[in-house]
This record gives sequence, structure tokens and C-alpha cells, in this order.
Amino acid sequence: MDLVNEIFQAIDCPIWIKDKNNKIIFINENFKSSFDIEINLSETHINEYLKTRIDLNGLIEIIKKINGKSTEITNVNGRFYRHVVFSYDNKLANLAGMLIDVTDIKEENNEPHEKNVLKTVIDNIPELIFYKDKNLRYVGLNKECEKFYLDRGIDNVTGKTDLELPLDKYFIESCSKHDKMVLETREPLYIEETIPISDSDETGTVQTVKTPIINEDGSIWGLVGVVRDITEQKRVEEKLRYLSYVDTLTGLYNRAYFDEKIDEFIEDEMFPVGVITGDVNGLKIVNDTFGHIEGDKLLTAMSKVLKKACKDCGDKGLIFRWGGDEFVILLPKSSEKECAEVMNKVSELCNKEVYEKFRLSIAQGYSLLTKDNNIDEALRESENKVYKQKILDNKSIRPSILTTLRSNLQNKNVETEEHTERVAKHCLEVGKHLGLDDETMDKLLLVGKLHDIGKIGIPEHILLKTDRLTDDEYEIMKTHSEKGYRLALLLPELSHISRAILTHHERWDGKGYPLGLKEEEIPLIARIVSVVDAFDSMTHDRVYSKAVSKTDAICELKNCAGEQFDPSIVEAFCNILEKI
Repeated sequence: MDLVNEIFQAIDCPIWIKDKNNKIIFINENFKSSFDIEINLSETHINEYLKTRIDLNGLIEIIKKINGKSTEITNVNGRFYRHVVFSYDNKLANLAGMLIDVTDIKEENNEPHEKNVLKTVIDNIPELIFYKDKNLRYVGLNKECEKFYLDRGIDNVTGKTDLELPLDKYFIESCSKHDKMVLETREPLYIEETIPISDSDETGTVQTVKTPIINEDGSIWGLVGVVRDITEQKRVEEKLRYLSYVDTLTGLYNRAYFDEKIDEFIEDEMFPVGVITGDVNGLKIVNDTFGHIEGDKLLTAMSKVLKKACKDCGDKGLIFRWGGDEFVILLPKSSEKECAEVMNKVSELCNKEVYEKFRLSIAQGYSLLTKDNNIDEALRESENKVYKQKILDNKSIRPSILTTLRSNLQNKNVETEEHTERVAKHCLEVGKHLGLDDETMDKLLLVGKLHDIGKIGIPEHILLKTDRLTDDEYEIMKTHSEKGYRLALLLPELSHISRAILTHHERWDGKGYPLGLKEEEIPLIARIVSVVDAFDSMTHDRVYSKAVSKTDAICELKNCAGEQFDPSIVEAFCNILEKI
């Protein structure tokens, strides 16, 4: 019905529709503009409004008296109109009328002119329109419909049925079947059909309304069809549907599609359904250290592993991004053995695939959805296995991640292994000189090696810049302390040294970063590392400076004592250096 109403809106003549109770239920935009109706009217308010228009009383009375026949010429506010009336919906007994403005027509016999006007209107409608008699032979068609057939090499269809046309067999048989339904039921038919596109192997989609034409005596004359090409509309709908079911980051299905597929599997009894859940290791470390863009890269890399694993295992399974670092794989009509095969393949590929920051890994678990449980129970069982696996994996994965991060930092030629070893060695010498206990010495050793681990999250072009850093670049560089702090907090083995990593660039005078601590507010370990790291940086070549002599470096430390460095630490360290 909406399609027909849209067509009525497009026709450049006033059109009305009334129901079997003689109430006007529709007027098109041209009707409104022709008779100065400037407000939007719902179906239930049209009659109430028209009663208020005294100037239209004559027209409304004529419309109410119409019983299916066209009327004589009617004078409405000085313009002359003739109603062309037709049955709009036989089932509802609706009548529709088109007002043809004949004011300027001089001829005594106006019928040929009315037919020409109507034909002109129909020919200018962009949809395909055709008429068929009761034998389903074409009687007439508009220019758009003629073009449709000409594009397919058919120059004349008048007098022929669809079955006589040299078109796709399925298409013409479908058209004929629908036509017969319209004549038999005597009711309009609304359908979507697939049609072949000319000069192409592709198909298009059309929306068709076929309405029976019923004579005054109740006999069937034939039918009229209106066809709109909705191919592009369907493509847009399909694209929107696809986007509503797909995770835009990974290209995997999302939870909305998961819910739909689970309902489908249950309805079709595709039991048992294998439910594999996975939780990517290290995502929070990557997000907090390198940023969420790098975290997205990790998720994308893992999604590729999951796709390949399913493909290598017989192209089975649907993969879903469950949310955050979690994924789910569904295997309809599966078994424990098949679930294990997919999980083993995922692990095998992870061992081969190296994400640019560290080796990929994912904790996995599975369960089976059967007639005896539900999807919530299956997910819960699978997730419990994941959590147990994650606890076991973390003991080996966290140290592996840390080792890889340190290696990556050294590969950037930023913090060489020799540098961190020298800093750690000197830190222990200072700690021993100060008489620190074993627990503090252990912390001092770790911080000496890992104090700059946060630099792994700093862009390489800043780390390796040989010129002076700009103010903005320096602000970015300063964040390495915080990045190292967050990374240490995420690794239980390092959480106890996280504050020392955070504060190793604080200054004795309170002008350091990131917290602006001063004097003994700064942890002792951070104060020791600060002095030792500065000395080693001065006495060895860096990307931004050349090495100075040991004597010059000691002199610089003493000059900065009481401002940048803890004086007691400088004194202790210099005493050690002078004895070497």
C-alpha cells in the first residue's frame, strides 16, 4: 500500500481515496496545494478538516456521491475539474479519484483529452506500469516499462503473455503465477521479485503491486501492475544488516549475531554445539603501555589466527568477538574431539605468529551445548575453564612478555643490555655501601634493570632523535615513567617496585617528574637509580650526546648534588667510583 500511495504522491493531479463508509482517508500533496491545504493531516483528521472548508463543500459532496463512475465537470473555486474514478482496493471497497483540470479545454468532447492527460501522467512516473486483460495479455504499458523490455531485446509486448516472452524461465513463470493469484483472489498482491539485469550475470530486486481491475458488473477485466526497482535499496539494507552483525575492528561476527545464530542452532537442533571461549593474554599490558591503537592491532592479529585455525580444521565454526579481549567460536553438530582440534590449532598458530610486541597467546576453554543444558550454562562452563587456564598460563606468559618487551627496547638501541647491567651493578655497590638489607637489594637490582622499561611505549622517532626534543616531544618522553609504573603494576612479579620505577626521575629539589616529590619523599631506591643512571649515560655514547670522561661525570654529579640528586647518594657513589 505504501508503494501505491507514494506513486499517488508523485502524480501531478489532485487525488483522493474514500472508504466504504464514504470517508475520505487519503489526499495527495497536489490535492493539498491545489486547494490551499497547508497543514499535515492524519487519516482520521482529513474529514474533520474538510468540514471546516466551506469553499470545498461542493467538491466534498460530489466525492461522497460518487459510486464508481467518472463525474461530469465540477466547478471548484473557478476551476473546472472532472473526476476519473477507479476501484482502488476491492477487498476494502475503496474508491480513488483523480481530478483532471479541464478549465482551459475548449473541445466539446473532452474524453480523448482526459485519456491523453492520464497517459502523459503515467508515462512520466519513474516506476514500471502495465495493464493486462483477463487472459493476462499485455494491453498497455508506460514508457518506463517499454524501456525495460527494449533493454532486453523485446520491442513489443502488446497482445502477448509473459510466457510468450524470451526471458528467464523462472522469472516469467513467477510473473504468470502471481497474475493468476490476483485474478483468482480479486485482491491486490504485494511481492518482491528477483529479476535478471540486462547485459549482466547479476540480478536485481523489484517491488511489485498487482491490483485487479473489476468492471461495474463485478466481472474481472484484468489487472494493473506497478513495479519499482529496489535493487540499490536492498543492497543498502544488506550492508546495514551486515554491519549490525559484524565487529568493525576484527571483521568477526558480534554478540548480536551470536544471539541470532544460537537461537537458529537450537531451533534446528544442531546439537551438540561446541562452545569455545578464548581470552587474549596481554591486552591490558599493551593498552596501558602502548595505547589502545596497539591493543587493537593485537586483537586484529588474534582474530586472523582464529580465522586460520577454523579454516585449517575443515572450514568449520563461526567466530565472534565477544567483547574486550574475549572471543567465542561456535561449532554446530560438533564433539569434544573437534573442539580440542580447533583449540590445539589455535595454540599451534599462536606459537608461530609473533605480534610485533610479543608472542601471541590466548587462554581457551570449551563446553558442549546440548538438549540437556542451555547456552548460559555452556558459556559458564567454558569460561571457568578459561580462567583456570589463564591462572596457569600467567606464570609463564608474564615473564615471557616482560622478556620480550626488554628485548624490543634493546633492539631499538635505546637501552642496551650492557647499560642496564652496568646500572644494576653500580646500584648494588651503592646499596652495599649503604648497608641495605637483602630485600631492598633485590628490589634495587630489579629497578636498576627495569627503570626505563616504560620507554617501550614511547614512539621510536622520539627515542632515537639525535637533535634536541621539542617541548611536545619532551612531554611525551616524560610519560615513560608512568608507562613503566602501569606495566609493573600489571605484572605481580614487579608490582612491588612500581613506585620506584615511577619516581626515578624525581629531583631532590622537587623539580622532577611526574609527581614533583622532593628529598626523602622520593623512595631511596629511586634516588640511587637516578644518580647511577645519570653517571652511566654521561660516560657512554647516547643518540643525543657523546660520552664524557669518568672525572668529568663525577664532577657533574657533585655539581648537581643537593639540587637534582640526593647529596648522600652522590657522596657514596663518588667514593666508590674514585676507588675503582
